[in-house]
Amino acid sequence: MKTTKIFISLLAVSAILSGCLRDPEVTVHASFTTEKDVYEINEDIYLTNTSYAENARVVASKWEWGSQHMWGLQPETPISFERVGEYDITLTATSDVGNVSDVFVKTVRIQDTNIRPVADFTYEPQTGLRAGDSVRFTDKSTDEDGEIVAWEWKFGTTVVTEQNPEFTFTEFGDIEVTLTVTDNMKGKGSKTVTIHVDKSQYSLEALWEQPYESDKEAYVKFTSPATNADGSVVYALSSGYNLAAFTRDGEKLWSFNGNVHNANPRDNNGTKNTTTSTPSVDENGTVYIALGYNEAKPEDSESGVFAVNSDGSEKWYFPYGYKGRYIAVIPAIIGDHIILTTKDNNGTLEGYGSLDNGHVIDRNSGAFVQKLLVKRGSYGGGIGFSSGIYLSHCDAKFGSRIYFRENGTWGHYGDNDTQKSPKSLGRLEGVTELETGNSSQMAASSDGKVYIVYESVTGRVSSTSVLYCYDTGKFVKDDSTPYEPDWAVGIKGSVARYEGNGVVCGEDGTIYVATKTSGSEKARVTAVSPTGTVLWESEADGNIAGSPAVDNEGFVYYNDYSLGKLVKLDPATGKKVAEIQLGDELRSSPTISCDGTVYCTGMKNGQPTLFAVKGSATGHANSWSQLGGNPSKTCVLY
Repeated sequence: MKTTKIFISLLAVSAILSGCLRDPEVTVHASFTTEKDVYEINEDIYLTNTSYAENARVVASKWEWGSQHMWGLQPETPISFERVGEYDITLTATSDVGNVSDVFVKTVRIQDTNIRPVADFTYEPQTGLRAGDSVRFTDKSTDEDGEIVAWEWKFGTTVVTEQNPEFTFTEFGDIEVTLTVTDNMKGKGSKTVTIHVDKSQYSLEALWEQPYESDKEAYVKFTSPATNADGSVVYALSSGYNLAAFTRDGEKLWSFNGNVHNANPRDNNGTKNTTTSTPSVDENGTVYIALGYNEAKPEDSESGVFAVNSDGSEKWYFPYGYKGRYIAVIPAIIGDHIILTTKDNNGTLEGYGSLDNGHVIDRNSGAFVQKLLVKRGSYGGGIGFSSGIYLSHCDAKFGSRIYFRENGTWGHYGDNDTQKSPKSLGRLEGVTELETGNSSQMAASSDGKVYIVYESVTGRVSSTSVLYCYDTGKFVKDDSTPYEPDWAVGIKGSVARYEGNGVVCGEDGTIYVATKTSGSEKARVTAVSPTGTVLWESEADGNIAGSPAVDNEGFVYYNDYSLGKLVKLDPATGKKVAEIQLGDELRSSPTISCDGTVYCTGMKNGQPTLFAVKGSATGHANSWSQLGGNPSKTCVLY
């Protein structure tokens, strides 16, 4: 019995002690202060949290006003109201013990007695403005009952926040300039003036753009636009193998289906993101396009060459067979012949014998004329002269080769089977190894000089790429006399396979070379004098595919393909004077028509698209001013 009494006594003591140690009661007192009770519209209201808790801490505070709210013990930024009226500001404070909350509400009154600032400005010069001119803007704004604390200028779509900016108009036309000023009470005032800016040499204007391919998988790589002789029609091709014709105003005339003989543009990865040839156009408006398989299942497809009449009907078709790869190629139009080179051939094509990577076709009938020995195949790039000289790249080990038209046929001199042949281009005296050809596009000048950019591999010129100059007048027709260049100069940036990088010439003889990124070297256009001196380099913001183009004012254009923009350079300095965003990707060369319109092909919204751009020029340079020499891409000028 004693044990039981002791146990009951312990329980009683425990109960008494437990009651004495119960948690103290937690009470939260939500509160905050403002500097005043009446504010102006948009005036800053600073909130000071004075909440506290008994037997705990305030750890959470929620602020609510109108339809807005925020969390924080002490607000980092002030609040404000945009309209006149009375507004409740609510604070809910919560403790860390027991999650106890309390609410405090304060009402503030918003009035509007602030006098708005008056925006005003002047600018100089006020007349005779042209695109490229710099204009000085001077703020003349006033505020009667306070001070102006912020300025926002809008020049078209460009925003500047300086008080007195200097702005250069790169566009032309009637351009709105708006100044908005803000005073210390957040009151705003604006002024808008329309300023007329005339065209200048730095102007670029998008005229129109047209998707031109129904194949949703089609792509644009290397293939550039071509025009007929008078510039009234422009042609565009893509890896979907549909040739589209448009007027200079952007009206579609017709589309020619080049898939009728089952050409296959798919690469090993199964996509159609492959290199497609550039069309060429003769003086009659006949368009020549080369279509060939790439990597995927060549035995299931047929490559060949189409001649398309000016009305979009087929003139003839030359079947090259199931294994003919036309890569970064433009059909060269020389007299009555069309000359093409390929990366691969189909061995023996019935009726023709081995075409051996190069072939001559009668341009009137499409009949096979003869084969050309293009050692191991070409990665693209070839030009001709009306005198009967044709030059073509061979593969990456055999430099370039010269063909002469003699007694109605074409042939070359030198050893067919070795890259050490003295009759191969891409070498210097005493050196037998060659630079690699890749797919660069050559250029020629009216005095018979030929300019070729190679990937530099021998090390005799310390650079990533090397530009050679050859004089065709010095070519000797025997098997042993070397073709020696007049000079060679190093060029930064790479000559990428299948990208069509290459060379063009200005009317003054300056040579312009486009190269891609290479390691730390940015893509660029390099200007070289006719004697082989580098004059300037202009680095691209993104990357370059294709060759430059030159207009009749001397300005140089290139496509920044990764950024989808056309860029215009000053020929004297290489400075970028204008650029215009066109598509998502422009993996081709610009084409300047005889009326000065610049045409570009590229991708926009996943579709091959033809773009027309107008600047101040009225034509292209009277020289080998673009890929293929001229806007018709004949690959022959002289």
